[in-house]
Amino acid sequence: MKQKPGDALGAVFTPLKWGAWAAEHFGITDAWLGGKTVLDPTCGEGHLLEALIRSALGKGVSPENLPLNRLHGIEREKKFLEQFRLRLKQELGIDFPENNLHCADFLQKQTGLSCDIIFGNPPWCNFTDLAADEKQILKPLFHQYKLVQRSSDMLLGHSRIDIAALVIVRAVRDSLEENGKAFFFAPLSLVLGDGAHSGFRNFNAGDVPFSINSVHDFGEEKVFEGVHTRHGLLSLVRNSRQEFPVPYSILRDGAWQPQFAQPRVSSNDAWSITEQENKFISALPVRRESMLKPRQGINTGGANDVFLFHTPEEKENGNVEATNGHGERFLLPAQFLYPLLGAENFREQDSPAKRFVLLPYHTGGTILTENDLNKHPLLANYLFHYKNRLEARKGTLLRSKMRKGCWWALFGVGSYNFAPYKVVWEAYGKNTFEPILAEGRWQANQSLQAYVPFSNRRKAQQFLRRLKAQPVERLLRSQMMKGTMNWAQPGKMEKLFQFLDL
Repeated sequence: MKQKPGDALGAVFTPLKWGAWAAEHFGITDAWLGGKTVLDPTCGEGHLLEALIRSALGKGVSPENLPLNRLHGIEREKKFLEQFRLRLKQELGIDFPENNLHCADFLQKQTGLSCDIIFGNPPWCNFTDLAADEKQILKPLFHQYKLVQRSSDMLLGHSRIDIAALVIVRAVRDSLEENGKAFFFAPLSLVLGDGAHSGFRNFNAGDVPFSINSVHDFGEEKVFEGVHTRHGLLSLVRNSRQEFPVPYSILRDGAWQPQFAQPRVSSNDAWSITEQENKFISALPVRRESMLKPRQGINTGGANDVFLFHTPEEKENGNVEATNGHGERFLLPAQFLYPLLGAENFREQDSPAKRFVLLPYHTGGTILTENDLNKHPLLANYLFHYKNRLEARKGTLLRSKMRKGCWWALFGVGSYNFAPYKVVWEAYGKNTFEPILAEGRWQANQSLQAYVPFSNRRKAQQFLRRLKAQPVERLLRSQMMKGTMNWAQPGKMEKLFQFLDL
């Protein structure tokens, strides 16, 4: 069910069809009827509880014999609980016990409930989506349940961590009986995504181990209307050590296709998927120069309109006139404008640059100071023309540079940007891997591309040859990220490579 206007953040309800499927497939209905207690810790309008009730009725259990006292739900939105009870009364003539529904925020309040089975669908949002006050409240919990190691993690890639991860580990540790089972509809970034969810893949809910016994990946099936992230159902067991490979089924053309999953190298790496249990690809042996690693393209912090230009025209005294994102023409020093790679360069490497990026930096990677800017009046005048626009940018790391007075800073700029050779590949939204060698002043474009920089052409060519000789594309496809923003991002690629010194 699609999130409705006015609903709580991340409130995406489970369709009854899929709730009933899970209840039957995993034997949750039979376990409940056989005496087990069941809890949905973020129950919304009670769709999973209703699925259990309808499943039991379908087995011939009469409404008056339903063990409703063994069903529990927690939800912070009172209106959702009221709608659930009203719907059951109107459609099934069932009075759900009000005492078994708890109006509370599962992440912020201990209810004391502990059940044999947890059956849930946590909120569909990540840490960055939360309001500032809620971030401050929940941040300590990410540490408490060992989803992150350092406070700074919440400012970097781990800020994209799904709230589902926190709900799951809290539920397993605090609300699930010893050796109990849990079943969660959840984003599959928990097991397939790099970086942000590596803490979750340690499979410890604080000090309590748990394991994922199976994954059902809904593939292209639109289970949750309006949800565009890859999603599925995780089956977990409390007090159990994780073992690999994990049975991993993918829904294709209405049938479940059996596969296997295991981490690439380290135990908490993102999982790779293969059709055969013993056909996993290990890390790829490629070489690099010491201290180099995959990098993401330049990030303007949301100010493409100021830093990106097109149709430059050479003028005298080493200047160019170019058009920015506002459609305005400005005269600028040519030395600070760099050609920006586009999709056309991966189809035809000799394609001329269509866009250029303004980098107010020394070629050693350090940002120009205000004194440096004053030596280049055209550049200084341009940046000060957009000072208010640039100072309004957000982002913790970017803001830290601004507090030092460098409000013209970009993110992801260092000496590596000015390396004369870059092995570059398209990193976002692709399903093929075709790296190229970019020579000269070319720059990679934000998260669309990633690269490894080199100061030596021979070494760059050698790296490119080795990269092309390895089954990189097959390994990337095994991580089920084709066509997504995470296709071949630097963090994923760095773990994929087994770097060797030249």
